[in-house]
Amino acid sequence: MARYDYDLVCIGSGPAGQRAAVQAAKVGKRVAVVEKQRFVGGICIDNGTIPSKTFREAVRRVYSRPGLEVMDPFATSGRSRPTMQQLVGHVHRVIQREISVVDDALTRNDVKILYARGEFVDPHTIRLEAEGERRVITADKVLVAVGTRPGEPRGMKPDGRTVITSDDILGIEELPQTMAVVGAGVIGLEYASMFAALGVRVTVIDARERPLEFMDYEIVDELMHQLRKATSRSAAATPSKRWRSSRRRSGKDC
Repeated sequence: MARYDYDLVCIGSGPAGQRAAVQAAKVGKRVAVVEKQRFVGGICIDNGTIPSKTFREAVRRVYSRPGLEVMDPFATSGRSRPTMQQLVGHVHRVIQREISVVDDALTRNDVKILYARGEFVDPHTIRLEAEGERRVITADKVLVAVGTRPGEPRGMKPDGRTVITSDDILGIEELPQTMAVVGAGVIGLEYASMFAALGVRVTVIDARERPLEFMDYEIVDELMHQLRKATSRSAAATPSKRWRSSRRRSGKDC
């Protein structure tokens, strides 16, 4: 008789949880995935990589050729600026396809999908809660792969309309005239460039000396140049001029 309900329980069905579950199932382990979201795929599919990259692709295709897709009801005519509803509609269709792919991969490998919020009772016991009901499952091994969430600014609660996080940005109903992006990291600059390409006047604000500190100075300088060409404005919190002198600070003459 089995000592535990499952050999492996993965909390989270994103890329890490999904792949671990499938690989364990392929070698004969009894596997379950616990997912608190309304569908499998985790943050990656819900409001992370897949939505942001699909949104970027939709913006790129609008300005590279007319429309988003052939026979696409959200497609635009000519090179007119698309609406937010058209762009998000394209994103949602891609998300639905990706959900089906992940769900099929888990089901095909006999991985049990448990839609619930999980919390540890002890190292081998997990309490699940969904729609007011609770149950307990046990596992020999537990993989915690719950993803991340954006940090909220101190003293300013995001309201989903004026102050929003990267998780909520595709929920806005129409393209704004202006936008301030706080944070010049990968996600911040990605969205800044996309909305600037759509004609939104974008200001990027960051307290660090230069954006994308892990990248080569010349690459960052060229990126900032292209962002400015796309009608976006860049400003550092303290002081702004440091972004313009990154080459000199690196000790290299070009």
